[in-house]
Amino acid sequence: MNTNYIFDRRSVQIYYSNRPIYYMKIEMEDKKIINTHLICWGVYISYEIILAALMKGQFSSVYYYILFYALNISLFYTHAIFVMPNFLPNVMRIWYFVFLLFLEIGIYFLLTILFSHILNLLRGQQSPDQLSWIYYVGSFYRATLFIIFGSGYYFLLTFLKRNNDEMRKAVEIERLQLRLVTLERDFLRSQINPHLFFNTLNFVKYAARNDATLAEEAILRLSEIMSFALDKNMDAHGLLLAETKQAENIIRLNQMRFADKLKINFKISGFDPQTRTLPLILLTLVENVFKHGDLSAESNEALIEVGVNQNIIHYRTRNLSATRSALMVSTKKGLDNISSRLQSIYPGEHTFSAETIDQKWFEVYVSFPVVS
Repeated sequence: MNTNYIFDRRSVQIYYSNRPIYYMKIEMEDKKIINTHLICWGVYISYEIILAALMKGQFSSVYYYILFYALNISLFYTHAIFVMPNFLPNVMRIWYFVFLLFLEIGIYFLLTILFSHILNLLRGQQSPDQLSWIYYVGSFYRATLFIIFGSGYYFLLTFLKRNNDEMRKAVEIERLQLRLVTLERDFLRSQINPHLFFNTLNFVKYAARNDATLAEEAILRLSEIMSFALDKNMDAHGLLLAETKQAENIIRLNQMRFADKLKINFKISGFDPQTRTLPLILLTLVENVFKHGDLSAESNEALIEVGVNQNIIHYRTRNLSATRSALMVSTKKGLDNISSRLQSIYPGEHTFSAETIDQKWFEVYVSFPVVS
């Protein structure tokens, strides 16, 4: 329940209102709209009265202005609010619109005649004046004028509403896209955590019996990776330096598990410590190398390259494929996720390729702009 505070000027007492703040905002907006309409009508009526008085050489009675401007303003809003919404590309609706149009014009004419008789009575005339054709032409002109004004007002409101709806949709789409990026990033974290976590724990269990120093290093490196991957404060773009640091931790942990027998070359070049990148893409590529690559062959060294050239970040991994089925799994999971993230964030500005070379090598290349 929302609580609104109302302060009395004479005594600083706080009263509680159960009305939600949302409705108070609506009331404020309504007041702004009403004030705008009052100002516009005030300017328009003043302009017409002064112009007519200059042309005729005198002002009309106050009752005349009150009655006929009230009638004209009522016609304006009646046409805009009740008649124009029926102006639709539908046969039945069009006929209904025409009926309402003639009805409002007919009522307008009857009221103008009635008001004319009332004004005559207020001036002391016992019998009504005979109304000439000029009077009816003038009344028809005034009715047409305010019907046109009402139609323009309706189309303006329709246009503004459509624009506001489109803006709200655009904002909502952008919000959903940002949410999707966050969900994809969280998904990548969940992909990295279990695989590396359980393999490292098995290694720590083994190392603890034989080499406590290795076990301690493995635990420290694993804790760094977990802290990085589970960091909820990580924004949409992280430091490339931090990403490469965790990539080195993953490589070192896997080397420790296999007694430094894995054949892998990790190259880093061309960026300063403040370079920012999309988080977890590099870690996904590195994980993919260890999950699905054959890193034991002496002459078939795996390659992981990270570089920045002309404000473009480049990632490249190349490894000997362990099996065809493993290759298919890797392509369909983490790599597809990387491709979709790049497409949603850098449409037309990124490069992504994953291909098999000579039926044994699997190479992935990714490039996208540095975050300024």
